[in-house]
Amino acid sequence: TVNRWPTEVYYRIFAKDYLPETVDRVLYLDSDIIVKGDLSELYNSDFEGNFFVATSNIHSRFFRRFILCKNGANKKCVYANTGVLLMNLELLRKEQKIEDVLSYIKRRKLFITLPDQDVISSLYGLRIKLLDNKIYNMSEREIRWYNRRNKEKIDEKWIEERVKIIHYLSRNKPWKEPYVGILKPWYDQYKK
Repeated sequence: TVNRWPTEVYYRIFAKDYLPETVDRVLYLDSDIIVKGDLSELYNSDFEGNFFVATSNIHSRFFRRFILCKNGANKKCVYANTGVLLMNLELLRKEQKIEDVLSYIKRRKLFITLPDQDVISSLYGLRIKLLDNKIYNMSEREIRWYNRRNKEKIDEKWIEERVKIIHYLSRNKPWKEPYVGILKPWYDQYKK
């Protein structure tokens, strides 16, 4: 843990132990998110036997392999952004072993850079169902990556019509100057 990553970031990993047995799923959202669309389709997603439903903002095969190698994860794992995370509490209660999580953290503590995300992706990356991050986890990074590679560009109109969740990830926050990107108007709209 450090100032940017307090102990509380690990709570989502252990959500099954904190929430009542009557809760079989929970949707976790980071605090730097704006929900601008109906999330019932996301919330009611079929887990298909997975522990989590999430998105990934890692597109480069090289970077994904580097992260997984750094974290000591299976090379077939997905690397999820845990800012939008639907958790299958029912299955986690049956199969998750807290000792495995604590042992992994202790063993890899010098390599962990994004604590909850590295742990969840490394331990459960074969049991994460991925959704489209352009719909459920849009960020300035995603816009830049997509626009560099595609003829059709993501712009304000595209975002207004399609995006359900905007995520102001990393240190580029619309409440801090200078903000770089096109997603600030939604923050300003909901701030009012």
